[in-house]
Amino acid sequence: MNSPLLSEASVRDLVFSWFAALDRRDEIDSLTPFFAPNGLEMQFPEGVVSGLEGLRNWYSEVTGTFFDQKHEIRDITVSAEGRTAAAVDVIVHWYARTWQPPAAKSKSIAAEATQHWVVVAGTDGRPVVKDYRVVSLEPLSSPA
Repeated sequence: MNSPLLSEASVRDLVFSWFAALDRRDEIDSLTPFFAPNGLEMQFPEGVVSGLEGLRNWYSEVTGTFFDQKHEIRDITVSAEGRTAAAVDVIVHWYARTWQPPAAKSKSIAAEATQHWVVVAGTDGRPVVKDYRVVSLEPLSSPA
């Protein structure tokens, strides 16, 4: 049986859907289908996350730390369209707020994240992320 082929449109849709779900703070069970059930690895500035359980723990931590998140996708480059795996480069502007008690006010964060993903065809043929790396996170001059 042949593996399903990835299209650029389906991979781009995955990228937009993932960041929209993050901004809405969707429940983790609705986010895990974006990722490969086996062999997932994610690298963030704060460390490496492995597997869906690692994803769950990471998501719980970031949703407890950051609020009012907004992700603005600036660029998506998909390589190897029509194959069973694709390299995806994403540039996204990330805006969020944090609060550390007993501070009187929250703090704004604004950064440009350059990311590299490896996307594969899932068991149902839809693309899923197998490898997710934040390559760089550079501060932006002013929050949105």
